[in-house]
Amino acid sequence: MIRYTSKTIGDESPLYTEQSYSLSAYDYFFRFFKILLAFLLVQMIVLAWIIAKEAIRPHQPLLFLCTLCFTGFAAYFCFIFYFDWQYWTITKNVCITLNPHTPSIIISSPDQTSFLTPSNVVRIEHHLRKTENSKDPLGGYGFFLFYDTNQNVVQLNNIFLIHVEFLARFFKDIPQTIVWHTYPWVAYSDQIKVKRKNLASHN
Repeated sequence: MIRYTSKTIGDESPLYTEQSYSLSAYDYFFRFFKILLAFLLVQMIVLAWIIAKEAIRPHQPLLFLCTLCFTGFAAYFCFIFYFDWQYWTITKNVCITLNPHTPSIIISSPDQTSFLTPSNVVRIEHHLRKTENSKDPLGGYGFFLFYDTNQNVVQLNNIFLIHVEFLARFFKDIPQTIVWHTYPWVAYSDQIKVKRKNLASHN
């Protein structure tokens, strides 16, 4: 995520000066929590393999339960990494620029560059995982969908805006909705096209 620094809060924050944010693969993946998960995943796989080898011996059927347990943990960790990878696909090579002087958000990616302002954005959706567990490893994942007057829908990983109050100050008059999900899977191009059609049909 974009961490608390002089460029996210204080006099150098995007509330007062233009700032740009992007994330490299190293910044995104090499974090303590993800490294710990990778270590635990390897550990679960190794333990499942060792116990499975012992379980095939005569009179050791109960060890299969331990094998299933460790395999289940390994499968869950794999799911977390797969989910995280989905968000990397909407994060890599993306740069956002927040400009408070002429309030705007510029989202640049290899596919397109979007210029969002309070005058051309008609709705903002914030898609989040619904959980009451503060330690949920997937609890912080989510994304924004910006709907503009040209019937475009722009998606942005909320990792870029999680520590800044830019939307609350400069887009406060734009309708904003939180959409809760069990798992907030990122929207792909075909889903975005459907949303565009739905937007057009309501106009």
